[in-house]
Amino acid sequence: MLAVGAVGLLGWAQVATTRSAGSVALVYEKAKPTDPIARLQKQIDDGTIKLAFEKEHGFLPAVLKALNIPASSQGLVFSKTSFQRDAIMPWQPRALYFNMDTYVGWVQTGRLLEVASVDKDLGTVFYTLEQYPTEKPRFERQGADCLQCHDGSMTGGVPGLIVRSAFTDAGGSPMLTIPNYLTSSGSPFSERWGGWYVTGKTGAMKHMGNMIIHAGDNPKTANLLENADLSDLTGKFDTEPYLSGGSDLVSLLVLTHQTEVHNVITKVNYELRGIQHLMVTAKKAGGAAATARVVGEAAPSPERVREVCEPLVEALLFCDEVPLPNAVAGTTTFVQEFVAGGIKDKQGRSLRELDLKMRVFKYPCSYLIYSDGFNALPAEAKEYVYQRLFDVLTGKETGEEFKHLSPADRGAILEILKGTVKDLPGYWR
Repeated sequence: MLAVGAVGLLGWAQVATTRSAGSVALVYEKAKPTDPIARLQKQIDDGTIKLAFEKEHGFLPAVLKALNIPASSQGLVFSKTSFQRDAIMPWQPRALYFNMDTYVGWVQTGRLLEVASVDKDLGTVFYTLEQYPTEKPRFERQGADCLQCHDGSMTGGVPGLIVRSAFTDAGGSPMLTIPNYLTSSGSPFSERWGGWYVTGKTGAMKHMGNMIIHAGDNPKTANLLENADLSDLTGKFDTEPYLSGGSDLVSLLVLTHQTEVHNVITKVNYELRGIQHLMVTAKKAGGAAATARVVGEAAPSPERVREVCEPLVEALLFCDEVPLPNAVAGTTTFVQEFVAGGIKDKQGRSLRELDLKMRVFKYPCSYLIYSDGFNALPAEAKEYVYQRLFDVLTGKETGEEFKHLSPADRGAILEILKGTVKDLPGYWR
């Protein structure tokens, strides 16, 4: 329900769907989640954590503190793309905050916090938290309404996250009769951040952020450099009620990468665990003959594992990333706080280190290789991914899709992974 984009954190529609629950191994809506919000709720229930309520922001600051989400991650969305759309407009944008596995949306006069949390088994799980003072607040899990948008072609057919971009009119309504875009690391910058505010040094980067289409304007001829290098939003709206003064460019770049890879990890998990589920079900229901038939038809053959897992290898190694047109910079402390959270090797290097000159990350291998979702992948998936990473990073694999990785890149990533990932196969050592 918490779509992550100009067209998105909670999607455009609220139509029920149970497609996911019936087509994959994990019965999404019935399974008990173990994601960060589920764990936080348990702590609230047993009294380990108390969430303070503030008049202006409700539970927002307490939730961010409990989840270790920095306020500097703030992204501001002014398009009416939440179910709280009536309270969202260009002069009162919705704020989005995130860490590696949880996303929190806050609407200034909204009655709910909107939350999406990535579960190692289920993928993205959606919650709301009512904004009124209570001793033990409760995150209410959401299902079919959110899956209308968050379980389909835009998420790879699994419960996932969406970053969207659309030109927006003066009232904040997305203009859906003209092209709008799903955003990934491979998206041209000219198709990103419609309906978002963007602050930071962008230089020659053309993007749709900060742009409102007024009556009579032609979006096709809009000057995408009009709002370049916007360092301050005080001329756009009153920023005082927000936890941070900007909508940091670097945070938005990291957000784009992270949501995309989360979805790919979830898809691998669902695809391979779905096959395993079919095998177990057949064994219980039909005996040896049925089991043999299902195993023959659905067992994860090497070809099937390769088909499912190769997109994850390419996502982890930023194979589709669009190069930056020039050096960029943000306007908050996000860079420092994000980098500080990295897992370092003996030389002090981390996959969270940023380049921000030619590309986003200094070492183009995703830090989500440390995520709970990746660590919980079926054994055959991790075996495949580790072997492919090893082949690429040692130079055995020289395919065109990996040409963006220099010998220095490959060597550094290899050493960082060897120094920070505990369950690498023996041949890595």
